[in-house]
Amino acid sequence: MRLNHLFPVDGSKMIYCYVPKDGCTVWKRLLLKAAGYDPNKFPDNIHPFFKRNVKPLSAYNVTEAERRLRTYNKFLFFRDPLDRMLSLFLDKAVDKHDFPFNRTQFGEFLEHITSQPVPGNLTGYSEHWTHASYLCLPCEVDYTFIGRLETSKRDANFVFENFFNPLVGELSMPKKFHKTSSSEPGVKESFFSQVNRLVLEKVYHYYQLDYTMFSYPKPRILQPAAEGQVRGGGG
Repeated sequence: MRLNHLFPVDGSKMIYCYVPKDGCTVWKRLLLKAAGYDPNKFPDNIHPFFKRNVKPLSAYNVTEAERRLRTYNKFLFFRDPLDRMLSLFLDKAVDKHDFPFNRTQFGEFLEHITSQPVPGNLTGYSEHWTHASYLCLPCEVDYTFIGRLETSKRDANFVFENFFNPLVGELSMPKKFHKTSSSEPGVKESFFSQVNRLVLEKVYHYYQLDYTMFSYPKPRILQPAAEGQVRGGGG
């Protein structure tokens, strides 16, 4: 079983599975606080710091990993894969200019993603766009709670109030749990309207397993009533 995306915090007896661009930055900061790290010393880029200081389950022996999986609360957060890819594009290619696709259009970026091997073949693997179902194994791990970014405030508060040990110190949920440029009004519509409908359909089918496994409907922009909102041709 692949356990490199599942991170336990022993003091609160919980395990978090992170999916890139599914709110993981906030949770990594909270889990580090829960593990006793001083938030005043957190670097701007929390991800390498988190990986250096919180061991994944894959670093434990089989007995210890199985004990934690059996007895700890386990949670993850998920979002519509199309929204996740837009967030990835805006973050890496537009805002930070540190992605290989920083000179591509959003449609070209999506074409590249859907040309990659499906999970199970790690040639061309990148956690940034790998299926959440492959990273977090919901058929093999009995999750206590699976939250959605679309209802992040409510779901995050549930996790915080029920899973975090109140004795770990002064912890509080951020007032704005999840807010990125992709969630700004009109941004999603603007980007998706520039993309060939067939490309968006390819993304949907590429992530079909995630849509099915996490009980997400087909994106509204691909519903029949939304056909006029998406270009029928072009790239």
